[in-house]
Amino acid sequence: MEVVNIGAVSFPAAVDAAIREGLAAGDGFAGILRRTAADIREQVSVAVKSYARLLLPPAPYYSVVMDGCLERGRDLSAGLRYNNFGIHGAASSNAADALAAVEQLVFKESPVAPAELIAALDADFEGHAALRQRLLVEAPKAGNDPEADQLLATLFGYFAEACEAIRTTAGAGVSVRAPVRRCTTSGWRAGRLGMRLRP
Repeated sequence: MEVVNIGAVSFPAAVDAAIREGLAAGDGFAGILRRTAADIREQVSVAVKSYARLLLPPAPYYSVVMDGCLERGRDLSAGLRYNNFGIHGAASSNAADALAAVEQLVFKESPVAPAELIAALDADFEGHAALRQRLLVEAPKAGNDPEADQLLATLFGYFAEACEAIRTTAGAGVSVRAPVRRCTTSGWRAGRLGMRLRP
């Protein structure tokens, strides 16, 4: 059974919550990464629960060409030996950029205080144009900087671990859509998440 693109995990939502909560709690960068991993696991868990009782219409003609259906006398809608419900990680490069910005500008170089960044995020960068510009221009970006690329790989590692930890029953699937509605630490303003290589 295969249901492609049934849902998504929002990497920016996981990173945003981890950064805000982690900085407020005084976490180091490793703590923010732990919070990110936990949020991704939670999103995957919610997704799996929401599709645990996915009802698919019978497909007798398709079932006869699938391994195991005839032998067990079961339609593929009742579950096959292997089921694939496509869930993907959304806006991964934006999330990696946000993590890279915090790692570089808050923890490595330290020109940005955690409280200053939280205040800017809470204000959607209103009154913090210089900080926003610094995040957009100076912070590493996925596809251009090895630091951000490594964080991108880390995010997908967390996602893979969360998905591999799930054992579904026949017919179970996953789905969640959690779009970013807030500004991000990579400098994106609320509701304006998109793709680009450099500002």
